[in-house]
Amino acid sequence: MQRESRRRRICGWVPRLQEAQQQPDEGQILLLSKEITLLVDARRGGRLLEIGDKRAQRNLLDTRAGAAWSEHLFSPGAQVRDFAQGRAKEVTDLSGGPYEARLEEGKDFVKAVLNRQSKAFKLTKTVTLPARGRKIFFTHRVTNVSDRPAEFLFGTGVTLSLKDAHVNRTGEAPGVRRFAVLDPAARLQVSWVFDRPARLWYFPLENGSGAQRIYQGVKLTGVWPVGLPPKRSWQIHWELNVEEPDGWRAA
Repeated sequence: MQRESRRRRICGWVPRLQEAQQQPDEGQILLLSKEITLLVDARRGGRLLEIGDKRAQRNLLDTRAGAAWSEHLFSPGAQVRDFAQGRAKEVTDLSGGPYEARLEEGKDFVKAVLNRQSKAFKLTKTVTLPARGRKIFFTHRVTNVSDRPAEFLFGTGVTLSLKDAHVNRTGEAPGVRRFAVLDPAARLQVSWVFDRPARLWYFPLENGSGAQRIYQGVKLTGVWPVGLPPKRSWQIHWELNVEEPDGWRAA
């Protein structure tokens, strides 16, 4: 009985918003709405395993290369090419271990709240799924719990299983508040809206080498410079929208 109670607290059965067809594994959080399925793994870095779009009948994330939704506290001098090659230094690692998790439910939404703390930082991230529509809301809050000031680049993003020629290379776009990936083959557009200008890093994920490379997806990461005095916090809000652009909708 105690085990079942813990599963309900972590995995979150929310009858008004969910129509779960199967139970997730221990430590995974399943959120379902009329349009979207979200699966978060609280035990392994709070990573997002699935953004399932019911209308398109596909998972928008590519999880083959690891965490498809993750956070990073990069050293101030980190560059997008370092990140693409797995060489970007971080001031701490909050992306791989277990997160404490809880669910909150409102009249027309359900929210997963995840927390993890290192010696110097605490990260709280939330993902909110409205009961209707194809929008997802994210919030990240970083607190400097140490007695020393800290400087870093905060990065958060997703790895999409879509393809857009504009981001099919390693690059960076400064001062971004809104950005969209359009995949004509999938007939989908996925867009981001940030509440503060971001430095957007992007690069393709490919398997193999040379002419044998196979495209897997695109990694997009919003990056912000952060300076935190002791015991102070910084946060970012952003939303992800899934839509079919005008003219692409089926008749």
